[in-house]
Amino acid sequence: MKNLFLLASVLMMISVAFVATSCGDDDGVMPLPQKSNARYEVSSITADMTAFYDISASYFDLDGQLHNESVDGMQWVKNLSDGPVDAKFFCQVTARLKAERPTYTSDNYTFGYESKYEVYRPSIGVKTGAEKFEKEVPAADLEQFLAANAQKTIIMVEK
Repeated sequence: MKNLFLLASVLMMISVAFVATSCGDDDGVMPLPQKSNARYEVSSITADMTAFYDISASYFDLDGQLHNESVDGMQWVKNLSDGPVDAKFFCQVTARLKAERPTYTSDNYTFGYESKYEVYRPSIGVKTGAEKFEKEVPAADLEQFLAANAQKTIIMVEK
């Protein structure tokens, strides 16, 4: 009987110690931010892509204002942070065939880019997307490729 009482007392003390130490605010869980954020990126745009196409970006900032920008280089990045919890996401990056194109001097042409986006709003969580496009086109097939790809959507985000 004495051993049973001692065993029960030890088990009760262990249980009380476990319950007392498992309660508290520093349990390692970080609260999710209550702000909206977005990142849009187009990179690795090939020289042939910029030579034959005009590339433009349209996007809403986190306050809902529409912006239009020309993508003039080999990369375009837009970071938007600390927006309202109900921010609407919209980004469209489009390549349109130029009216005036360079003369054909190469045997092959390389068209390509990488695109990705990451948006966060407390009500939807994190949403991501990515695409890589690369196409090598022989000079003999260039006109056919350009006619079939007069306009190309690089990024389209609407959330």
